[in-house]
Amino acid sequence: MRAIRPVVLAATMAALALVATASASAASTTCNAGGSIKLSPGLTSEPQVQNVIIKGTLAGCESNESKATSGKFDAHFKTAAAIGCEALTNGGVGAAAEENKIILKLKPNHHGGNSQGTFSVNITEGSGELLSGLVESGPFAEDAISGSITETFTGSHHCGERKNAKQVKKGTFVGTLALS
Repeated sequence: MRAIRPVVLAATMAALALVATASASAASTTCNAGGSIKLSPGLTSEPQVQNVIIKGTLAGCESNESKATSGKFDAHFKTAAAIGCEALTNGGVGAAAEENKIILKLKPNHHGGNSQGTFSVNITEGSGELLSGLVESGPFAEDAISGSITETFTGSHHCGERKNAKQVKKGTFVGTLALS
């Protein structure tokens, strides 16, 4: 009976070490991101709620939860409040929670299919805008979406300068997107 105790104790300690190791290393996937931003009706001196479409590509992915190396994503949302040209310099407004969605397509497919969830980012010119969201279904279900991007908008330097100035409707972004 005494010889069994050390074996049981060793097996228990090994199981606890395995659980501690598994919880200490969270699964994550991080990719370089870049793409386009479309605003409708477009930014002017008069604030309006904007429909936002973000299309991005993912490259150089590093993952400890899948074999994904690249992919793409589409995000759609309406701004939570009316925004105008001032958002480009003073910080825009992100998505309203009930109106936003993102579809992630990573390659090679991680257990097949796409991941879908919610997504938010402020609309503003410059760097350091934080991405956030949650994957609700698909291969990366329950993973948090995070990252940081730099946004640049076509015609932003003339936005609101005069009454008939062109609306700012297009932009681009570069940065990172992570799932964990």
